[in-house]
Amino acid sequence: MATERPAFADERKPGEKFFEKNITFQIVEVIPLKDFMGRQMVQIAYRIIDGDYTSPVAHLFLYADEDVKFWVRQVVNNYLSAKESILRR
Repeated sequence: MATERPAFADERKPGEKFFEKNITFQIVEVIPLKDFMGRQMVQIAYRIIDGDYTSPVAHLFLYADEDVKFWVRQVVNNYLSAKESILRR
């Protein structure tokens, strides 16, 4: 049985989408960075799309070799926890 390959942060591209629990996580921009020790990092600008709702752009800062899918799940779970408050407007 083949295991799914990690979605490394430094391999992501703008326009790429991840789907988790009927929510779309869309990458808007990917900016390579280095931390204060010179390690490769990536700033990922993203939007959450939930039906007719599209979030403002937010950012994740990840090391280049981190799996983006883990953080997508975290972001989507946090969004779903706060969804009622966010959409109440």
